[in-house]
Amino acid sequence: MMKEPVDHKHYTDARAHFRYALRQHIPGGMVGICGMPGAGKTFLRNEVMRDILGSPDAWGEGFIPATEVMVLLDANAKFSSKAFAARAHRAVLRPDLRALYRDSSDEASESYLSSLQAAEKAWRSSRASLRTAEHEYWQSFGEVVTERKIKYVLFEHAAAIGTTAKGEEPKDHLWNLMSLLETTGCMGILNLIPEGYRLWDGRPEIAERLERVFIRPYDICDKDQLTEFATKVVLKVASAYELESEKVIQSHINEIAIATATSMRPVEKLFARAEVNARSRGSATIGANDILGAFETTEHITALWRQAGLLSHISKPATGKELMAIHQAHLEGKLPCQTEG
Repeated sequence: MMKEPVDHKHYTDARAHFRYALRQHIPGGMVGICGMPGAGKTFLRNEVMRDILGSPDAWGEGFIPATEVMVLLDANAKFSSKAFAARAHRAVLRPDLRALYRDSSDEASESYLSSLQAAEKAWRSSRASLRTAEHEYWQSFGEVVTERKIKYVLFEHAAAIGTTAKGEEPKDHLWNLMSLLETTGCMGILNLIPEGYRLWDGRPEIAERLERVFIRPYDICDKDQLTEFATKVVLKVASAYELESEKVIQSHINEIAIATATSMRPVEKLFARAEVNARSRGSATIGANDILGAFETTEHITALWRQAGLLSHISKPATGKELMAIHQAHLEGKLPCQTEG
């Protein structure tokens, strides 16, 4: 897998937008990096955050300017708000910084990581840890965030935030999280696949405070974009492999673009499988048939393009015609009016 920044236009545009979104530290503000699976969301986030945060050994003993929380599905593959609170709590007590620095020459030293363990040991030995309610996890989370001067909380797989057994909607959890981060002086950074739009859909008060950074797929019907995809993505990945000739790519660029939905990681996996195909027939070089035999199933590729379509829909601004149609519907009473009172 690639260990250096991806320099194609859609990645660099998103990186510039992300940097711009972080130009001011807004307590309670959030930035959502949204893209297809394998588009480079985590790589982009880590690259920019490392530039902002610097080396861990320069932060000061016991202090962490950022930490990462994994948003996972828990019991019965359902979202659990309490488990989420517990995981966030652990992430500030004993952060694992390896994910943030794994693609970097900077590393968190063992001595620095050891200095972060005392708070977790104290919590585990306390009576509160034996029987902890959800609100107690969040209360302690806020206290530790303040003590450790944490400025950013990174939420990986944030689209997994879901409806709970109590009927709470994903939007409710995000709104509560924004309020908590505001009280502690933090910003949240969310990694989102296109389905994550449900976190802000229909809630302008959330959308207003959630800056959305999109890594868009290439439009393969646009000749210039298809050419850039071939040169900046496919040829870059292919440079790590032995090809029979560049014609192997040129003659099948349409199929490669469709089979990968123009995302980086699917392209990487495609060439890895193509190399296996070549080796299995006793060849040291990848040929056209090796690539064609490395495509995913039609169902998988169809699902990829459904996500690409959703991403295009949620990232496309309204046109002037659409705005006027909304206004006309409002005048005609076809939109629900809310009054304060």
